Amino acid sequence: MRKQYTGMEDNWEQIRATTVFAQGTHESHDDKTSLETSPPAGHYAQNDSLQKTSFQDARLPSIPSWPFAESVAQERQAKLGEWQRTVTITPGVTLSIVRIPAGRFVMGSREGAPDESPPCVVEIAQDFWISACEITNQQFAAFDPTHDSHVEALHGDQFGYRGFSLNEPEQPVVRVTWCQALAFCEWLFRRHGERFRLPTEAESEYACRAGTESPFWYGTADTDFSRYTNLADAKFREFVLDTFIRVRTIPNPNPFDDWIPKDVRWNDDGLVSVALGSYQPSPWHLHDMHSNVWEWTLSPYKPYLYDDNDGRTDVAPPGCRVVRGGSWYDRPKRTTSSFCLAYPPYSRVFNVGFRTVAEDLD
Repeated sequence: MRKQYTGMEDNWEQIRATTVFAQGTHESHDDKTSLETSPPAGHYAQNDSLQKTSFQDARLPSIPSWPFAESVAQERQAKLGEWQRTVTITPGVTLSIVRIPAGRFVMGSREGAPDESPPCVVEIAQDFWISACEITNQQFAAFDPTHDSHVEALHGDQFGYRGFSLNEPEQPVVRVTWCQALAFCEWLFRRHGERFRLPTEAESEYACRAGTESPFWYGTADTDFSRYTNLADAKFREFVLDTFIRVRTIPNPNPFDDWIPKDVRWNDDGLVSVALGSYQPSPWHLHDMHSNVWEWTLSPYKPYLYDDNDGRTDVAPPGCRVVRGGSWYDRPKRTTSSFCLAYPPYSRVFNVGFRTVAEDLD
């Protein structure tokens, strides 16, 4: 049934090979090639629990003029001339897109999960236009007015109170499948005569980094992210609710009630997903590249070394597709520039949306 209706062929009895590194035994990256339709067990929701591979040589590949400073990133974008445009989706509903300059960068990380390594040099051969923000409920409703992003349920029952809305017009659309995201891009193409698609995994990381080699474009895991991103933080204590008589926040909750993993050092004031553009943009004028909701990419889940010519940009092969960017439900370590998850293309995930890339814009 799975093969007939989804096109996926998973061999659940396959024994995976292992490779011994300097400190411990880890999964072989080469072995992923035979399992491209199914990421490692637990990868979907527990990537941060994977062992980290230890390397004796922690140096990254070297590229002249990379990484580069924020001022250089802004200068390169400004040299493109027109770097910002507005696309009218329907009357009163627009889409802001920005132009990202071509270049080379080091993709991946030696400090992250095994599927972020080995870091490799990737070339983005041409400038590309990408939406400044994730696609909103309002924008997606122009394509599918029946779509429902639903709510984030309360951690308790209260008659007549459903939870925290994910359906506001300016919130990012979620619970869209990869196939629906592709269909939205095709719909935009038919309306405007310009090709829209999902970004590749490389384009997503390159745009996110904006010339940086640090875990985040704004710094490290110890940087106060509250001005830049919407992540799991001290605000999450408001999920601890008493719903017996009325819905109210429990002050000073005990750890058994306050159980959602979070970074309590900061407070970005976003409980669930927030309106697009609520935080400071990156040097390339992109919002929420590390947060708010995960974003579908065009790319199937494949091992590094990354190569655009090995089928990673082909929409035909079955199998799981990469999501990038992190969400309001994730701690910083799961939202770095190189971190990824993978889901089957038919999945409707509570914290996964998308953004688009526009091609052939002169």
